[in-house]
Amino acid sequence: MYDNANKIFNIVKGQPMGCITFGTGNIGNASIGTLIKDLRKRLIETPTDWGFDVNKYTMKQIAEILAKFFGEQCDDVDQVIKPNINVGFLIGGYSKPGDLGEAWSVEIQKGIAQPPKQLRKPEE
Repeated sequence: MYDNANKIFNIVKGQPMGCITFGTGNIGNASIGTLIKDLRKRLIETPTDWGFDVNKYTMKQIAEILAKFFGEQCDDVDQVIKPNINVGFLIGGYSKPGDLGEAWSVEIQKGIAQPPKQLRKPEE
């Protein structure tokens, strides 16, 4: 339990994308904020591991990467704790190239990453 926590994050610094989180504030011993920073670092240091190209990506791809990353984090925790992990992310930003915003959601329910859902299409 945290008395305060960061809930708003830039996913890749310098890129027009970010997320807010709700629900569980940690997975195992790591806070959601720390895990987002770990993902950010991995996307920059080993982008090909994720199929990520900072010059060409879609928000759908970002949502899928976030779901995969947090799903893997849940797989690494004690199986007794895993069913208690319920966390969600609202992801917003612009595909590159692209000039219209998109919104997506990713939820981890009982420690299992759910497929991303598009909340707002660029043309809406």
